[in-house]
This record gives sequence, structure tokens and C-alpha cells, in this order.
Amino acid sequence: MPAKSANEPPLPQGLKAQLDVLTATRWDDVSADEVQAAAHLSQLRLDWKALGNACYSKGCFLVAIQCYSRLLELPGGDTAQIRSNRSAAYLQSLMLAGPSLALKDAEKAVELDPKWFKAHLRVGDAHWKRGHFAEADAAYREALALQPECASAIAGLRALQVESEKLCAAAATLPPRTAIHAAAAAQAKEEEPPLTQEQLVQIWKKDISTHEGRTGCRPRQASLSEADREQGAAIKQAFLSRFRAKLESNDELSATLRERREEVMLCGEEVNYREADKLRSTYSHATNGIGLGISSDAYKEHTGRVNHRTW
Repeated sequence: MPAKSANEPPLPQGLKAQLDVLTATRWDDVSADEVQAAAHLSQLRLDWKALGNACYSKGCFLVAIQCYSRLLELPGGDTAQIRSNRSAAYLQSLMLAGPSLALKDAEKAVELDPKWFKAHLRVGDAHWKRGHFAEADAAYREALALQPECASAIAGLRALQVESEKLCAAAATLPPRTAIHAAAAAQAKEEEPPLTQEQLVQIWKKDISTHEGRTGCRPRQASLSEADREQGAAIKQAFLSRFRAKLESNDELSATLRERREEVMLCGEEVNYREADKLRSTYSHATNGIGLGISSDAYKEHTGRVNHRTW
């Protein structure tokens, strides 16, 4: 593969003029018989291909990609050769996604013409650029099986061998992981005491809590040891029983809740999570770990200290 330059040169004026003319030309503008229309389309495909090759030879790979893409949009333009040409242009371009797009075109070229060695060569080049050396090696060998004299495939295999030797040499400089190191690591892991549930909660709170001044959210002082799960479950069950009984006896309420539920499913919950102060004020009325965070008013109602709701 040729070396990639740091920056692409400007498009020469002659090629730019040709690009403008071809861009303004439509393949279906010819109002003539089928023979003339077919000749016009064939000439247009040749012109786009020639312009793409000329831009590629000048180092203008992005414009070459544009030319090959316009050619692929024409009827009969999606061929293995054009896919291969655009794959090569992607590899030489400055695009970060160039190797991935090149691999996609190369695989399409193999699909269109499995017996063409250059399509497999493009697959090998794309895999090599992506760092997939095993896949690149297989693709280069497939190209050599179809064309034993392919110099590019031979050079690709040699480059892969050199790269593999460099990786092996770099790995040899790393400190070896002996059985003693493995045993010491396993022993240290066994000696670590398991974390309690409360410690896990504290670690979780530390990880998710934000620093002062960054958002409106503040860490809450809560402990699982203070929660009465049995009492919370009983309160929850009592409220659910009363609510379900009212739903069964009130058809209008049941229909209203069903409509609201369907509306929420269609439109979303419409919760603005950026209103941190408002949400904090809402959640500050929750009990400290009882059940599923039942509001303090609901808890007082259950205990009989307030009775301002009717179910």
C-alpha cells in the first residue's frame, strides 16, 4: 500500500472543472431512444471512473471517494472494480472511519466477484489497517491462491510477519507472570474479607454522589439498617388493597387511570430531570427506607394521625 500523506493536496483546476460538469449532468436527462440513452449512461460511467482514478493519482482521495460514490449510484455502476477502487481510496484518506468503510467495500467486491484476486487483496489491506492481523493474513493468502504472482499480497504477508515479530519482541520485555505471582495474587484475594451489605451501599453512594456545586443533587444520609422491611411491606400491602378495592368499585376512576396510563405510554413521563431542586423537595418528604419510599403523609394516614384522603 502506498504511504499516506499528512494532508491532501488541493484539487487541480482541470479536475475541478470536470467534477463540476459531471455533477451537473444527469444520466436520465437524455430524451432520445433507448440506444442513445444507453450510450449516454455508459459514457457517464466511464467519465466518473476516469475522474475518480485521476483524483486518486493526484492524492485527492476524498474527491476520488465522491466520484466512485456517484458512479455506484448509476445503473450498472455497482461493480467489484469500483468497490475495490473506493476501498483503496478510503484506506488512503484521512477519514478516521476509513479502514472500516474500506473493509465494507472490499467485502462487497468479494461478494460481487469472488474469483478476483484484487478484491481479496483489498480485504487484507483493510484488516491490516484495522489491526486484525489474522484476518489480513488469510485474505492475503486467498489473493495469492488466485494470483500467485501478486506482489502486493506478498508484500502484505511480509509486513505482517515483521509486525508480528515486533509484537513478540515487545512482549518478551514484559516481566513474566510466574506461578509464584499467580499464587500470591490468589492468596491476597482470598484474604480480603467480604464486604457487608452496608459497606456496599456506602461504596455505591460514594460513587454516584456528586460534588458540591456541580448539580442540585446532594447525597442523602440513609442506612439500610434503619429500614423496617416487614412494616414497610405491610403498609404497602394495605394501601394496595384499599386502592384495588376502590378501582373495582369505581368504574369511572378505573377508566380514567387506564386512559392516563395509555397516554403516559404514548407520550412519556414528561419528567424534567434538570429541575433538581423541585425533585429534591418532592423526595424529601419520603420516609427513610420504609417500603418503597412511601410519603410521610401516607404513613401518617396509615397510623391514624391524619385522615385527609378518601379512597
